[in-house]
Amino acid sequence: AVQIFGDSGVQRNLILKEYNPNKKAILVPPSHILSNTNSVEKKKYALNIDQNGFIRNGNTLKKSTSNKDKSIILFGSSTTESLYVSEINRFPSVLERNLSQIFEKNINVYNAGVSGNHSLHSLLSLIGKGIQIKPDYAVLMHNANDLSLLRKTGSYWIAPGSRSIIQVVNGQPQRKNSFYLIGKEIKNFLIPNLYGYIRARIRTSPTSNDDFREFRGQKINFNDVKKMYQSSIRSFVDIARAWDIEPVLMTQFNRINIKNDDFLKSYKDTDVNQFIKEYQMLNKVIRDIAKSENVLIVDLATKIPSDKKYIYDSTHLTEKGSLLVAKILTNFFVAELQNE
Repeated sequence: AVQIFGDSGVQRNLILKEYNPNKKAILVPPSHILSNTNSVEKKKYALNIDQNGFIRNGNTLKKSTSNKDKSIILFGSSTTESLYVSEINRFPSVLERNLSQIFEKNINVYNAGVSGNHSLHSLLSLIGKGIQIKPDYAVLMHNANDLSLLRKTGSYWIAPGSRSIIQVVNGQPQRKNSFYLIGKEIKNFLIPNLYGYIRARIRTSPTSNDDFREFRGQKINFNDVKKMYQSSIRSFVDIARAWDIEPVLMTQFNRINIKNDDFLKSYKDTDVNQFIKEYQMLNKVIRDIAKSENVLIVDLATKIPSDKKYIYDSTHLTEKGSLLVAKILTNFFVAELQNE
């Protein structure tokens, strides 16, 4: 029998929050960044995306069909993508060159960092496109974006549109592609005061550009935040292991402390001391899970100096910082690969 429905319903899907495959872009640091730090050079930075939505490293590796080649995927947010570091000096790029030269074979390193992503986005990325590559290692580094979302909404599933894990295909007033949303995330994090400057001159609502305006003021128990973060990290570890991929956890390098004026100027809420404490606790969660689940860990939060020479704002690497991270990861993976 033919059934006729008056309403087709709302079509939804999980978001693979990534850069559009095969995209090419040139980025120049905004004046806000340049005026607040002398650690970022004003020049053009290449952002080239491969066919799978990973950031290209700018390296030329030898063509090989050898089953001895290895691969590593680095999952994370803007702290992994490293936009304002030269393409060949981004730590995934340097790591790939270093390991390939040391072992005299291709060690493919994929940069899966995406601005604004939290750990559940990376889990979806691992499932959606990471597993099919059959990487030897899946590396995860998250903290600030998870904390920012969870302490405001209490859930990965309750979020502004730019950070949602569910996309409404029809029934949504406006659809924005992933490149638009990522661009907006970059703008919001790197130049948060730009819109405020313009807004004051066009007399719009003071909350009109705040993605979290409807969530601010809620009282979220940090124990609930911590449990959800733990569940997300453990899920990544379990999924990786289920597909014979070795998970590696990394704590997040940072200058999130009361002495960092760049962080204090960018932090919008009044509970700054509490945020700093909670941020440190989430890095501790990474260490605790690594210990309890016997997971490999690189504790970058203790290995990268909390200094503007290495981190130009709160969490983003300078060229020097990127090279230091690459050196640390090179030493780590050399030791791991030699033990195989």
